[in-house]
Amino acid sequence: MARGGLCLTAFPSLSALGQDVPLVLRRSARAKRLKIRVEANRSVTVVLPRGISDATALSFVEKEHRWVLAQLAKIDAPVPFSDAEMVPILGREYILRHCPDRRGVVSIEDREILVCGQRAHMARRFEDWAKRHIRSHILEKAAEYAEKAGVSFGRITVKDQKSRWGSCSSAGNLNFSWRLIFMPEFVVDYIVCHEVCHLVHLNHSQDFWRLNHQLCPDTEKAKAWLKENGSKVHKYGAT
Repeated sequence: MARGGLCLTAFPSLSALGQDVPLVLRRSARAKRLKIRVEANRSVTVVLPRGISDATALSFVEKEHRWVLAQLAKIDAPVPFSDAEMVPILGREYILRHCPDRRGVVSIEDREILVCGQRAHMARRFEDWAKRHIRSHILEKAAEYAEKAGVSFGRITVKDQKSRWGSCSSAGNLNFSWRLIFMPEFVVDYIVCHEVCHLVHLNHSQDFWRLNHQLCPDTEKAKAWLKENGSKVHKYGAT
């Protein structure tokens, strides 16, 4: 069970951060040892095996405080979905604008994304729009790659996956992170192509990669971008 209510600034050795960093203790029957994970939203999770007390876990965090600080320092500041913030949409930068007096919900004009309605609902309305927008793009590209590969897919689901950008089930359903919208278009296209190729080869064999490169010539370029920048897209919408 996850536990909250703690913050890392309660630890003297971590107070140099100058801000509250949520600390979550999570027990796992599969864990073999204590493990610290610094999340993209600047929270810290400690995974506890069975039989390990909370006190032992907190002592472990204290012992590893230098590593925690170093990892937190690598994470960009969060970018909330609020007025005047900059967000990338498929490789182009846009400014979010709160427009309470306009009709509709979300629209794009030039390099601005206009979000109507009450300010309190701005983040949710933009996120809902972003999910619809990226799903439409994914659906179009998946159909294109599937036709070239001579396969068909089931349903496409877009959600907030934390550990994967995409996945393919044995039933032929494709799942993607909605945060692909914050990546350049050639990277999104590679991820979609990658999962479509799994409809042909449900593995990462040489045949799989041969097909992936054949359908998506930007494969290596996209993989390099993800290695360098992939974790950064989690900063958007974080508070």
